[in-house]
Amino acid sequence: MDSMRPTVTAPPSAPSPRAYPYTWLSKGLIALVAMSLFAILGIPYIVKQHLLRQSGEALQLTAHAIATSLGLVLDERFGDIQVFVATIGEIPESPAKIAVVLRKFKEVYPLYATLSFADRHGRLVASTDASEVGADVSRTSWYRDSVATGMVQVMGADALAAEQSKFAITYSASVTSQNGDFLGVVHTAILAKSLEQIIFPSITGKLSDLSLLKNAEYQVLSRSGRAFIDSTDVGDTNLLTLGVPSVVQSELHNEGWIEEVHRRRQVPVLSGYASLAAKPDFTGPNWKVLIRVDQADILGNIRLTLQLIGAGLAIT
Repeated sequence: MDSMRPTVTAPPSAPSPRAYPYTWLSKGLIALVAMSLFAILGIPYIVKQHLLRQSGEALQLTAHAIATSLGLVLDERFGDIQVFVATIGEIPESPAKIAVVLRKFKEVYPLYATLSFADRHGRLVASTDASEVGADVSRTSWYRDSVATGMVQVMGADALAAEQSKFAITYSASVTSQNGDFLGVVHTAILAKSLEQIIFPSITGKLSDLSLLKNAEYQVLSRSGRAFIDSTDVGDTNLLTLGVPSVVQSELHNEGWIEEVHRRRQVPVLSGYASLAAKPDFTGPNWKVLIRVDQADILGNIRLTLQLIGAGLAIT
């Protein structure tokens, strides 16, 4: 009976696929192409962003250095006015003698545009600018505030605009005799141009040697955003009113840097900004320092190199 059972035969096995001997080569080519594309597209971008970041931080540090130097100069003038007050307070009420002292002070401190003294009636009786002598200053804010408070009055570009727009800052203080009698008010004024000539060449000159700031622009802004020191010489401009991004940022942060488009020339730039630092005994004006460089100037030195690298990788 067993011989009548049907014989079960195993199904024929499927032929094994024939291995393609060059699979590793195609995968390697794909990987090589991917790496080449990354090198062509990715490396230049990474290098560019790194260079922009480093340059932006350098501009921030430069703006900080300028703001710090300005703060130190203004703080020293705060000390000067107190010396002037003490010296004039020891002089008998003689306009001629006071004028001699003021002239000597100006010789020692040429930064000042004018030094003057107004008597108890608010009349200028002595000044290094002879044309001012005899003027009635009793209604000016610097005279009134000095008399009312008995403290040193520091007025920045905004407050001075209505009275003497050519000045960047003034210092005023009331003077009393050795007996405590009110004698008048001593007043000093500094031009924006004088501050610019003292501060900026010493700092930007060093960095120009490194090719970073050869074509840099800079501004010092008043509290309201008015550029009263401006290397571009475009006139009295309020950058905060114009909504310049770096100026808006400077209102939110003490210092930093930003990529933006130049408002007038419409080219990409990097801008560093910083605020004048306050001191315990001298707050000073709330000024902002901006320093700006074209991105093309920063990237120009590496652009050709990156293009050559990219072309070489593409050929390879």
